Amino acid sequence: MKAQYQKIYEELLEKIRMRIYPPGCRLATEPVMAKEFGVSVGTLRKAIDRLVLEKKVKREQGRGTFVCGGETAVPFYPSVQNRVFVYGACQYLGDQEQVNQVLFRDEPDCRYMILPSPLDIKPILSSLYNKCSIVQAPLTAFYEMSDFYRPLPEEIFEDFPEPLVKQCRSIDGKLRVFPIILNQTLCYINRKNMDRFGIRMPEDDWTLDELVELCNKFRRADSSVTPFGILPMGALWFDVLLWYYGGDFFDKQGNVWLPEDAFFKMMNFYREILQRKNGVSIASLPGFSIRELLQKPYVQMCFFGPRGCMDSRPDEMMVHPLPGRIGSAVVFGLGIPCNAPMPKRALEFLKKLKDHRLSEIRSAAPAATKDCELWCKRQHVARAELFMQFHEKQHYLSSLPHVFRWFEPVQRIINYDPAGNGMIKEVHRDIFNILRDTTKTGITDAFWT
Repeated sequence: MKAQYQKIYEELLEKIRMRIYPPGCRLATEPVMAKEFGVSVGTLRKAIDRLVLEKKVKREQGRGTFVCGGETAVPFYPSVQNRVFVYGACQYLGDQEQVNQVLFRDEPDCRYMILPSPLDIKPILSSLYNKCSIVQAPLTAFYEMSDFYRPLPEEIFEDFPEPLVKQCRSIDGKLRVFPIILNQTLCYINRKNMDRFGIRMPEDDWTLDELVELCNKFRRADSSVTPFGILPMGALWFDVLLWYYGGDFFDKQGNVWLPEDAFFKMMNFYREILQRKNGVSIASLPGFSIRELLQKPYVQMCFFGPRGCMDSRPDEMMVHPLPGRIGSAVVFGLGIPCNAPMPKRALEFLKKLKDHRLSEIRSAAPAATKDCELWCKRQHVARAELFMQFHEKQHYLSSLPHVFRWFEPVQRIINYDPAGNGMIKEVHRDIFNILRDTTKTGITDAFWT
């Protein structure tokens, strides 16, 4: 089923081709057109944005939107004239420099650029994005950027797990983003201190109760260290707890769910960890990076994704799956902008990356199955088969197109008084309202099924 904006775009495009809207014609204002189509102004604007991107229409400030003619059409971004291969990242990875060294070792004329968040500047309207030959982004931003990327050939996605490939498809079914990093939530444990204190991880599937017992063992062994470090990110902690207790933010149809029982258990467990001083929120340690938190070490265990930890004394850090065979995964990908100055070279770069380079990116678990296996061996992942499998409760956060809209507000609410006495019912109500508001944007069922 096509999205509403896609239908509007196709109808307007057909009218332009049939010269119902001739060159130089001024379109009706966006509120008027939105009313005619029976959609929100935001949905209408998305269709117009795509026409602007394809140089079918142009906006003139203070005058309106006009249909371009063959003789009057101007290049969308005339400033994009350089032939330099430009790599842009709209979210900087913790080990970005190491990743870059792998990606661009034989690209001597590649220029690297940090891009703004797609929530701050729409990629399809940004000259910064469109100066890039290729763009790196977390797929949680995919909904905001899907029209910005060129379609990619299906054959370069061979050997990628289908649940992962699914996240790279836009609503029209075309593959537009090439996955490079599967940033999976894991538990990191300080091997050196475990040996020093004579503490061992459970060999079989472990539970949150066993996690608490490990905390108690570390506390009894050395009261000066913090047993467990909590990274306050919804993508890598709160949802994992919520899933553990049988809940979720959304159901499989994309409707707000957030069952009270699971949410209350999640919040109570989190608060109890902090109140007993068995855990610490990194938010309470200003100025400390995740790597520093582990290297010192201020904590003995921590949950978060692979990036940012692989070079922090890997011989001292043991990687272990999360309790209860649950986990989240945030996928980072590469895409070729619609107005990329060097699209052919960018596509060849992706093909070369797939064939030779993914296995060399050690700062995170790569997306290809064979490279996950290699990563597990290098990092000595306990129960590696659990890490490799796609379980019923293995969530891909990139499959939630609303994540960028609710992530920060929800995180702020949970972290406002994490160890305090705030009413959990009020927190639940506020978060539920945020999630409900984000679903009023007309996402089609195709995104959820």
